[in-house]
Amino acid sequence: MVRTNYSPPYYSRHIEAAGFKKSIDLLAAHCNVAQSNFPATVAKLAEKARLGSGLRTYGLTYADWNRKFQLVLSLYNDAGADNWGSIPVSPAEGKWITGLVLPVAKPAWARIAEWRGEPVAIVSQIPDVNEAMADLDGHLMPFGSAKLMWRIHVAGTKRSRVPMIGVARKWRGTRRFARRQHAARAGDRASQKSRHRGHGN
Repeated sequence: MVRTNYSPPYYSRHIEAAGFKKSIDLLAAHCNVAQSNFPATVAKLAEKARLGSGLRTYGLTYADWNRKFQLVLSLYNDAGADNWGSIPVSPAEGKWITGLVLPVAKPAWARIAEWRGEPVAIVSQIPDVNEAMADLDGHLMPFGSAKLMWRIHVAGTKRSRVPMIGVARKWRGTRRFARRQHAARAGDRASQKSRHRGHGN
């Protein structure tokens, strides 16, 4: 899966033989959204919490990406600040990452949730580029890049990853936390719909 760390099991033996030891396990969750009842469960929780008109979610666009970039960066850094080993992403690093990701993704796949005008949560989804370029043998020229763009933006991929999801720290543990989760899942469902329209997931 794109942007997911993986090392063969035998790596640990060599690393530990050099005197290092494990600090923490890094786990990844795999979910088939079409077969999951999680979105429905969260929607029920949000309804129980009286989800009202105060919550708004929206996807970004190419037109407003530069204007919203600092907001995305701030939400990402704040939401992940308490994670193990977290290091804030600088504006320069964020722009560099964006330059790599945007050609093989779409700003609309990043969604922001606002509560009464205040940004409170963010979620983003990216297609599995590894799946799209599996048979290109690492060659993007002369036709590989065109095939890659077609598979991502037209045909769509079967797998995707959620590299960024989080709630602003000041909103965690509040009564409206279920609303934040509902907003995140709304973004996932929107991306699922876009895949069926041929935009990838």
